[in-house]
Amino acid sequence: MNTTDLDALLDSANSALSLATDVTQLTSELTKQLSSMDKVYTEALNTLADNISNNYVTLNHFETAMNNISLWLMFLMAWNLILTIVLIVGAVKRRRALKKSN
Repeated sequence: MNTTDLDALLDSANSALSLATDVTQLTSELTKQLSSMDKVYTEALNTLADNISNNYVTLNHFETAMNNISLWLMFLMAWNLILTIVLIVGAVKRRRALKKSN
């Protein structure tokens, strides 16, 4: 082997090492990116789970409020019915009293 062959072999070995280093750096960078993406997705899923839990609590409170409102509306409807009956009975009595007086 002459010096030129050794230089070519060293250049080839250096290129291979450089390529291996580049591949290692690329793999390391990909690992970092995937880890970062995993953190982002995990955080997003945790946030989604928290939002679902909070919305369930909100929907539960909403359902309770609607039940209370419906009870009040039923009470008001019953009160309205009672007042309507009282007014109708009063109007009928008054009309009968007016007819008797004529």
